[in-house]
Amino acid sequence: PKQNLWVIGTYVPKTYTVTVNYKLSNGTTALESQTVEVAYNKEYHILSPIIEGYAPDITTVSGIATEDKTVTVTYSPTNGQIKIICLYKHNGEKVDVSNGVFVGGEYNAEISAGELYYVEAPAVDGYRPDVEAFSGTMTAEGATFYVYYEAETYVITLDDGVDGNTDAQKIVKYGELYGYNAETGRYDGLPTPIKVGYSFVGWALGNIAVDENSTVSTASNHTLKAIWKAQSFTITVNYQKDDGTKAFESITRTLDYASTYSFDSPVLRGYTADMSVVTGILPAQNTVVTVTYNRNTYTVTVRFLYASNSSQAATTKQLSLKHGEIYSVEIPQIENYYTNPQTDAVTGTVDAANVEVTIYYYEQEQRMDFTVTWSAMRFSYNMGIWNPNKLEYENGFFAPINNGNTVTVANEKTSTISIIAEVRFTPVAEYSAIGGYFTETSSESADKIALLNIAKGKSGTAYLHLEGVLDKSTQPSTITVGKASVTVRGGNK
Repeated sequence: PKQNLWVIGTYVPKTYTVTVNYKLSNGTTALESQTVEVAYNKEYHILSPIIEGYAPDITTVSGIATEDKTVTVTYSPTNGQIKIICLYKHNGEKVDVSNGVFVGGEYNAEISAGELYYVEAPAVDGYRPDVEAFSGTMTAEGATFYVYYEAETYVITLDDGVDGNTDAQKIVKYGELYGYNAETGRYDGLPTPIKVGYSFVGWALGNIAVDENSTVSTASNHTLKAIWKAQSFTITVNYQKDDGTKAFESITRTLDYASTYSFDSPVLRGYTADMSVVTGILPAQNTVVTVTYNRNTYTVTVRFLYASNSSQAATTKQLSLKHGEIYSVEIPQIENYYTNPQTDAVTGTVDAANVEVTIYYYEQEQRMDFTVTWSAMRFSYNMGIWNPNKLEYENGFFAPINNGNTVTVANEKTSTISIIAEVRFTPVAEYSAIGGYFTETSSESADKIALLNIAKGKSGTAYLHLEGVLDKSTQPSTITVGKASVTVRGGNK
């Protein structure tokens, strides 16, 4: 037209398409797709539908429309939680859950909804569950199970260590006291065994002491062993002679039962012990042993010879006597002969050795009257000087005590002839290493012989000298090392 025109236009927002696809986590379609038209620059909020047992990765698809858009919401299975609560079951009765005492706590696990599950009840030492396992298909809500555990019972063997005994057994319950009897349901303690010679200390499991108030904490059959301590008893040894009198002081020792003992019997001169060694195993009581010393028997021999030729003048007499007994042997009288010594009998006391005496007969015309006088015949022994290189004493020697080493022979005035006195020393078998000899002077002599030629009315003296080494361990302190003898004959015979 022939005029100005005003044209006013209206802008309508463009619309865009928002498409939402719904798939499962395994790629399959979960739901039909949803399409929404949204004006340009407008917000949109599209809620993801609920699928039981699944959870979307985008709960709400949101944004501002500026273009066509496609969004994929992926659904994954939800995880259900399985929970197992472990509780005591006491003596067959279930413990109230609210007051229950957990033995193993709780077992928790997450399992995808829709999956099959098989879950075993947790193992608890010393207990057995009332349900071994749980199975089913997991739901989104999960599952809670209660397992009641009852203490196991076990057999304990009570090994008392006594030979010949049958070991006792008892049924106990885990977690209870050893004194509780799970078979009877009563508290009967633990037995106290008896073993001869021992005191019962207690029971032990390995190296651990156990009593009836100890709690069973071993989840298996097991053995308790008895612990013993040997009792103490005394062994007394008495020493007596065969006449009942005391020989030595008694000894007493305290030892443990079944200990071996051994005591050497001391030596008593002239006696023999009926037990040289007291030995044995100590019984379960105080014990007394008596050692009896019996007197030894020795022989007394008296020979009768003619002095002129040493031929037999009368029958030899021999006696068998015990140590300490007195002997008296009558000397036979032979016409026209006399004896030396001039006595009617040979007398003495048996002193732990055989006795030998020779009586000589002399013709009457050769009358000899003499007297033999003995000193104490006692010596002391000096061990000598210690040699540290040889670890022994050297140059030991004997010395007479108070000049007690002399023998004096007196030819009485009543004799009709001079006499010859031969003095000799003879060692005893027990101390054969100790030698001795007589000399006519107090000094030692190389001749080592004493042959005294004594005129009527005169006297002669012989001196005894001892030689040799005496062992320092020799007991007792006073010993007899030999015997001395004097043989007298007429000076012309």
